[in-house]
This record gives sequence, structure tokens and C-alpha cells, in this order.
Amino acid sequence: MRILICEENIRIREEFRNIFTQMGSPIRIIEAGNACHALEILKNEPIDVVFLNIWLPENGVADLPDLIAKNWPSTKVLYLERELFY
Repeated sequence: MRILICEENIRIREEFRNIFTQMGSPIRIIEAGNACHALEILKNEPIDVVFLNIWLPENGVADLPDLIAKNWPSTKVLYLERELFY
């Protein structure tokens, strides 16, 4: 399984990486700090699941789930709510 974590806060990305690593399953974790980087990754590598921070400060993030659904229909998107981490 290939998971893309799209979150600007590196500490939150590290927490997710630790959680998935502890699961022991063969999971590949890829990180993106913004929506543009996430799109670059999606264009170049098959991704199974995207964990997406819905409050990314970058313009265009609202379009990212639609772009993923249109261009990579087998990729699932799960939304992250920052309030859960504080």
C-alpha cells in the first residue's frame, strides 16, 4: 500500500509515519507539504490513499479532491482535521 500524507506540519506527518510504521504492514509512506507537491507525486507515482489536511494554506487545495477523483479514481482521499492533533 502506498500512502500520501499531505500536511504542511512536519510533526504531524512524522506522527502519521510513526503510526503506520508501527503497524508492521508493508506500507510505503510518501509526504507532501502542500497541494502542489501532492499533485507532483500523484502524477509520478501510483498512490492508494491520500491523507489530506483540509486546512492547507495553499490556494487550490479545495480542488485537490476533485482532481484526484477525476485523474486517479482508484485513489481514496481521507481528510485530516488539524484540531484533532492539538
